[in-house]
Amino acid sequence: MSGGELSRRFYADVVAPLLAEAMPGLGYAAGRLGSGSDVLGFDDAMSRDHDWGCRLSLLVDEADRDAVPQITGLLERGLPDSYRGYLVRFPVTWDPALTHKVEVATVAGFAASRLGVDPAGELSVPDWLVLTGQSVLEVIAGPVFADRTSELAQVRTALRWYPPDIERYVLAAGWRSEGSPAHYPIPPARSAGTAYRRVMEQMTAWMAREVRAGCCDASRQAASQAGS
Repeated sequence: MSGGELSRRFYADVVAPLLAEAMPGLGYAAGRLGSGSDVLGFDDAMSRDHDWGCRLSLLVDEADRDAVPQITGLLERGLPDSYRGYLVRFPVTWDPALTHKVEVATVAGFAASRLGVDPAGELSVPDWLVLTGQSVLEVIAGPVFADRTSELAQVRTALRWYPPDIERYVLAAGWRSEGSPAHYPIPPARSAGTAYRRVMEQMTAWMAREVRAGCCDASRQAASQAGS
């Protein structure tokens, strides 16, 4: 079972019934957002040895921020110890405590914790320039199982891709880095040590180009999937 599917079933079978009984009128979103290879559907047997399991994000609009501690308390009391043989409370690399991994936050709070900027309203040019591909994917790429908020879809849509001016700047910056001297053929070396260093420089430059191209393709693909 993939991490995304486990999260979906955990939500449907355990978390949703708890919320429906205790807080039936609450508007919230539930999904597998944040960090982890399973957010992108890339988890496999090797990646499941850390930070993998019954993970979920529960988000509410800013108007319902007072419900966050209520939901947190409800989950602490009501979640079982395990689900389908998987522990519900387990440690992760950033938190060794045996606690459940259902994150509860406002939409704006969750997004700001990943992006480093507040996504409510229009992002400024400096805001866009400090965003990383990883941070944006943690907000827009994961599956959403239910959404009765008014804010999550707006935030995810706004982050799907750069505004035109920012996209041109990012492309220009990428091409400028491609034009650095390390990316061009270099004269023969006078010693074996120098030759080795220059070969390694060329290999590093080639790898950087491949990684950049792959990240760009992955970001576009995730943005397309998030919008579908």
